[in-house]
Amino acid sequence: GCILLIGPPIDPSAVAPLVEVGMPFVLVNRHFGETPVNCVVFDKGKSNRDAVHHLARLGHRRMALLLPNPETSNVADRRKGWSDGVNDCHFDPADAPIIRYVNGCAEVEHTLMPRLLTEGLPGGRGIPTAMVAFDDDVAAVILRAAARAGVAVPGRLSVIGFTNIIAPHTNPALCSHELYPFEAGVAAARLLAQLVRREVTDPQRITFTPTFVCRDSCGPAPDQWR
Repeated sequence: GCILLIGPPIDPSAVAPLVEVGMPFVLVNRHFGETPVNCVVFDKGKSNRDAVHHLARLGHRRMALLLPNPETSNVADRRKGWSDGVNDCHFDPADAPIIRYVNGCAEVEHTLMPRLLTEGLPGGRGIPTAMVAFDDDVAAVILRAAARAGVAVPGRLSVIGFTNIIAPHTNPALCSHELYPFEAGVAAARLLAQLVRREVTDPQRITFTPTFVCRDSCGPAPDQWR
């Protein structure tokens, strides 16, 4: 047998039984950090780094990244990429914090966003002019919260999503990142077949670089808030 592992976060202990019996497997959208494993992943760190650069070019100086609380490989990659981008642009990290949430989109829409749009960033750093979301679903609820608060997107708030699934269908259409999931699936199946045929010996990490797709949810920072 052989397995493609797609879905919930896992760690090396979860696949130890597969390793013990010599069953070929490939992780999809997951990795084990520095621990070698056969996997197909997306360069989410570069995506977040590029998002900071994009917003900086538009004049934004106060922004936040919203990430779920569990520290998965995806979250760790996004967190590091964001920090790298903040350092590249010489921002004060307090003006570009990473804000974690526990209860998904509902918490973002009804708790985090109303607070950020009225009280500003933690530490009294002012109202953010840009938000980067963990995925398009979170970005969509940011749009809803902004509309409810009378905050124009992108006039007063720029928003960037991730996954590019629902992004073309929101109002306004979201800027997002295309992951190429079909191509990644083909690569994962091909790698698994190579493992079954014993054509691969050392663990392989195949990385896809998402493409930023610019639509209507990003614009220049408001002059009075630059």
